[in-house]
Amino acid sequence: MVTEFGTQFGDRKRNVFGRFLSTHVARAVTAVAAPMVCIVLAATVLSVGAAQASTTTRDHPRPGTTNKAGAGYKNTATDITASIVVGGLTRTYLVHVPSNLSPAAKVPLLLAFHGSAGSSAGMAAMTGFDQIANRNGFIVAYPQGYESTWNDGRGTSPAALAGVNDVAFVQAVVYQLEATYSIDQQRVYATGFSNGAVFTEYLGCELANIIAAIAPVAGPIAAPIAATCTSSRPLSVFEVQGTTDPVMPYMGGAVASAVRGSVLYEAATIALWTGRDGCRSAPTVANLPAAANDGTAVVATSYLHCANGTGVDAISVVGGFHRWPGGKNGSGQSTAVVPTSFHVSKAVWRFLRQFTLVG
Repeated sequence: MVTEFGTQFGDRKRNVFGRFLSTHVARAVTAVAAPMVCIVLAATVLSVGAAQASTTTRDHPRPGTTNKAGAGYKNTATDITASIVVGGLTRTYLVHVPSNLSPAAKVPLLLAFHGSAGSSAGMAAMTGFDQIANRNGFIVAYPQGYESTWNDGRGTSPAALAGVNDVAFVQAVVYQLEATYSIDQQRVYATGFSNGAVFTEYLGCELANIIAAIAPVAGPIAAPIAATCTSSRPLSVFEVQGTTDPVMPYMGGAVASAVRGSVLYEAATIALWTGRDGCRSAPTVANLPAAANDGTAVVATSYLHCANGTGVDAISVVGGFHRWPGGKNGSGQSTAVVPTSFHVSKAVWRFLRQFTLVG
């Protein structure tokens, strides 16, 4: 049985305990004190410097452009490949625009980053975010990594070794999409898998001025940047990690992939974000019963009462490997069985959509 995790764990804007009181999890609630956008947009070519993100990209203001409501929308769902020049490199990304978007409304934007050796098309297929966007009325973009990798802070990927500024690329993509479509600038979100997840963590450090919330899946924060991660605003985080992940170790340390490098252990990653967000109370833990035949279970640790209404959810897939739970094979997943204890794509959107840019 595939469970939409967010259905059980309701919106944070409701009673804070309401997210735990479904028939699936009510019996397992306990309080704990431990931290545990083919249109080739040739008229919109943008060049940005090549050094990896620093103060030159952090808090860089948006261009002074005004979106035209519904610009580029069609009466059928549109999938396009867009290109942009950043740091002398022509970069590409896929964009899915649902057919049912209202020309009068500003809509959220979700950025989804593939894993190492993956692709933008593979990420779209694996996650099913196009279908979720169709049902929920948002635009989803799938950027393509340099040599199928991201400069995620570990300093070891081909993108990092080539000095590629992926933070500037993402910033340019967001600005290009905002100039083309009617994007709600308060509701830009990021998610990613594996190398893309570690990169999503890095974006949380560097682009909290334009990203409202992040959802890294199977990728804690890179160890080399943890001490210098100083996000400019409180940032909501939905962190998903398998406890038996053989690639991105749950307990941190060396990454067992071609990209190598090291990551923090999961509890330290969560402690970093709850510390940045000023979460004041002890977390609440809930156990989702194991789904039949996949050998996994889900433990959700939620941190409430964080600064400016932000929140942090740490989702541990007990017995989970290096997978996108509930997803299709692709974008660098391991060959182990995909956990079906919950559908992470639905859970990611359920969490992200609650939050707007704060501060």
